Amino acid sequence: MTITTKEKLQLLGFQFWKKKNLSLPKSKNKDLFYFYNSLLFAFSEEALLNISDQTLSHFIKSVEITLFKNQKFTVLDNFSGDENITRAVIFGNNQFLVNTSEGLSITSTSRYDSLENFFSSPKLKKEFWEAIRELVQGK
Repeated sequence: MTITTKEKLQLLGFQFWKKKNLSLPKSKNKDLFYFYNSLLFAFSEEALLNISDQTLSHFIKSVEITLFKNQKFTVLDNFSGDENITRAVIFGNNQFLVNTSEGLSITSTSRYDSLENFFSSPKLKKEFWEAIRELVQGK
């Protein structure tokens, strides 16, 4: 019987990390909204088409850790406009949010045409994280 190297190390008392399952609800058939405090992240159906669940999960998780430490976004199935939103980050052509936002008191809006372009552009990512840093410092 052969024992693998990992099994030998475990017998010696080593512990290994297990990959964490980062599953966030995602639907390819509708817009997706993440809300926390007064911040809204809106992803249009088109923006989600070519992005894997894992990529979106990692992105959302990194924003949560940066902004909220131990808090999490609330996933909204639909955007009613009743939420107290002052800042919005929109990915894709979210026409419903654009039409609804006219009556809201949104002071800051960042728009990105697609997640694919966002993830492939260092300039867009730098602008985004600088805006996030301002949010964190402005609390």
